[in-house]
Amino acid sequence: MDRPNSALAGTTNSATSNSNGLLSLTLRVGVVVSATLIGLGLLLFLFTGKGGYAEDSPTPPRANADAYVAFPSGSEALLSQGAYFPTNPSQIWQGVLEFKPFALIMLGLVLLIITPVLNVALALVGFLRMRDRAFSLISLFVLFVMLLSFFLGKAGG
Repeated sequence: MDRPNSALAGTTNSATSNSNGLLSLTLRVGVVVSATLIGLGLLLFLFTGKGGYAEDSPTPPRANADAYVAFPSGSEALLSQGAYFPTNPSQIWQGVLEFKPFALIMLGLVLLIITPVLNVALALVGFLRMRDRAFSLISLFVLFVMLLSFFLGKAGG
């Protein structure tokens, strides 16, 4: 059985091992952090009974109307309180700073969605550094499709 006789083969295996470790760590940390934020927001919601936006008027302020989405029908108790949740990144961040449960849940969901995108971007960088053209092109295509889906997607149908 032939064994690679150059130090380059050991370096490639080491680089691949480090890259796989980074990708695995990114996925684990992303999922744990997002689950923690979602769980914290859910606990706050369950203990307080408020999402942090129920104090607002039943209709969002006109200046920020695009930044909020009303709960769907079937949530009469929340709708009667005028409950809304933020969808704009600046509104989510402002709500997180104010420790609002719905904002914490939304931040956790955003991080959960961003985690695989970051993972594909890191894989692309790794393949580019290893000068692997085929996998670099595949990773670039997957990243392009993921980002395109974010820009073309529309909430609420």
